[in-house]
Amino acid sequence: MFYSTESGKFFYEGQNALNVIADFRSRFNQSKSSKKIFAGRTAHNPGGSRSIVRGTVKVISRNYGNDNDKSEMRKKMKEMKNGEILVSETTEPELMEALRKASAIVTDLGGMLSHAAITSRELDIPCVVATGDASKKLRDGDLIEVNADKGIVTVIA
Repeated sequence: MFYSTESGKFFYEGQNALNVIADFRSRFNQSKSSKKIFAGRTAHNPGGSRSIVRGTVKVISRNYGNDNDKSEMRKKMKEMKNGEILVSETTEPELMEALRKASAIVTDLGGMLSHAAITSRELDIPCVVATGDASKKLRDGDLIEVNADKGIVTVIA
């Protein structure tokens, strides 16, 4: 294997080459999984300065195949602080406790008639839906910005 960088030219063979390739693949996969911007669709934009919200993430998703998951979901809703940004695969009426505390909503799925979209309009908070994988990539406590003008969620820290 041969490659060059600003610091020089390198040649590896055998197990050393395989190790370099494995390291490269690992770094590539890490950069893919540490996604910093999630593009979705604006489901509700309150307008003005209220369309862009910064806050910490609270991920609450439900495993619909596991009835025991409801108690975990309830526990997370009680832990959620007012003003955090709710990030979920999708929302449902059982999440209303969390939705009322949220300063914004971000979902992996959904459209203009989804539960998240309708609820965000009722609560008059920014909502971005159809991000694809935000609930899988973001973690509790991440600092994000939800831009309901553009339908974009950006990881700040």
